[in-house]
Order: sequence, then structure tokens, then C-alpha cells
Amino acid sequence: MRNRTIRVGLSLRLLGAAIFVAGLVFAGCGKQEAPSQAQPKSSAQKAPRVTEAKARRATSPKRPARGATQGRKPSKATQIIEPIEARQAASQVAEARTAEPLKPKLGRPAIVDLAKRPIHHEASGTKAVPFNAQKRQPNHDELAEIETKFGTILVEFFPEAAPRTVENFKKLARRGFYDGTTFHRVIPGFVIQGGDPNSKDDDRSNDGTGGPGYTIPAEFNEHKHLRGTVSMARGPDPDSAGSQFFICLKPQPHLDYKYTVFGQVIKGMDVVDKIASVRCDSRHNPIERIEMRVRIIKRPVVGPPSE
Repeated sequence: MRNRTIRVGLSLRLLGAAIFVAGLVFAGCGKQEAPSQAQPKSSAQKAPRVTEAKARRATSPKRPARGATQGRKPSKATQIIEPIEARQAASQVAEARTAEPLKPKLGRPAIVDLAKRPIHHEASGTKAVPFNAQKRQPNHDELAEIETKFGTILVEFFPEAAPRTVENFKKLARRGFYDGTTFHRVIPGFVIQGGDPNSKDDDRSNDGTGGPGYTIPAEFNEHKHLRGTVSMARGPDPDSAGSQFFICLKPQPHLDYKYTVFGQVIKGMDVVDKIASVRCDSRHNPIERIEMRVRIIKRPVVGPPSE
């Protein structure tokens, strides 16, 4: 009986040990299988994430840094489209300009027409008659006749080159403005100058400083200062001419394009040379008065030669 009990106990112990070992074996096999199942799972989950992120970064454009958008170059599409739009806009502007004439801005004319601008006011406050070169054609049939005690000087005008200056000289001559004035400045080899109303009196100190009470704009032109050239005297301001004029005794190229040439002596240069030979004081004013009388006359008509 006792031996049977011992056997049963041993059998139970062996059975327990077998169960224990079987449990250990079963537990060990479970632990080894877990990594084999988890490893593919983790690799399968992580690998696609890395690949997709890289793919997105590779395909998506890089974002510019803050403040760097101004220096960004346009894409090829923009570079092609923008010139086309610019050319279309330029062509539209050109068509609009040709279709509709330009309108000057209000309050400021686009072009100042000097021919329509009136001559400056005279000292008396009356406005001189404006000269309109578009309505009045140049008159080549009129000459200036300057009478002196040495003889007569005939001057032809250049109305195309200096229309306002010619018109002003004729106006003053017709009013008798020059009558009684003198050639107050005589420099041999250079010029003789006259036309100052201050020279009518006996005060020689102010000769050369007077005028009609207004000034006219300069009309510098292509005519040269040659012997016999008639040109306007002026002050430092180019638009300061009024009534005084001078006649060149010799060519004076340094005066070209600086003084308004408006006429040429066609007869009486011998008279001009006589005036240039008189005695003068220290201010080049002739000691003996050389007065003038100026008239506007018709050019003599030259008929056919007689048989």
C-alpha cells in the first residue's frame, strides 16, 4: 500500500514537471514568434512613410524664405506670357494714339506759338500790336532808308529769319521813333551803333542805355555777321533787344548766333565807312552828332534795259 502511494506521488510529480516543461516550451515558442511577426509589420509601416515623405519633398516646389519673394525668378510660362501681354498693351496704346490726337493738359499749352505771343508792353501801358507770321506774309518789297549828313544807307530785311524783329523795326520807323537819334557808338573795324532815344538830348552820359520801353524776344538765325550786316543790340539777357541796332564794318564771327541779324546794307557802305572814321570820345561816342532819319520805302522796280 505504501509503495503504491509512493508511485502515485512520483507519477504526479513527473506529470507536474512535464506540464511545467511544456509550459516553458510553449512560452518560449510564443516569444520567438512575436518578433518575427512584429518586425515585418514595423518595417512595412515605417518604410512607406519615409518613401512618401521623400516623394512629396521631391515633387513639391521649394517654398521661398520670408522676404525672398522679390528676387524670385519667374517661371518659363511667366517669362513667355509677360512679353506677349506687354506687346499687346503697347500695340493697343499705339492704336489709341493714332486713332485719337493728343490733348494738351489743362492750364498749360503743349506748344507755345511765339508768333501769336504779343510784344511786351510799352512804358505807356499800351500793348503793342501782335505780329502773326501765319497770317501776314513776309514783305520783300520794303527797304529801310537811313538818311545821315554823310549820305543815305539802304537796308533790305530778312523777314523769314527774324519776322518779329523786322516788324518791330518797321513799326518804330513809321512812328518816327528813330528820327533825331544818333550813331552814339562808333568803333573802327568793328561796328557803328545807333537807335537809342536817349541820344536825342544833349546828355551824352546816358547814350546807349535807352529803348522803346519794351523788349522783344531774340531771333538768332543762320545769317552771319558780315560786312554790312544789320543786327540788334541787346544787354546780357538775350531777350533784351528793343530799338538799338548796329552795322558791322567787318565780318564778326564771334557774334553769330548770339545777336539777331535782321537785315543787310545793299547800298551806302561808303556812308557807313565815313561814319566809322569820325573822331570819338573815350566812350566811342562821336564828338560831332551824327543824327539819322529812318523811313520805310518801297523797293525800286528795275525796268528792262533801254535800247
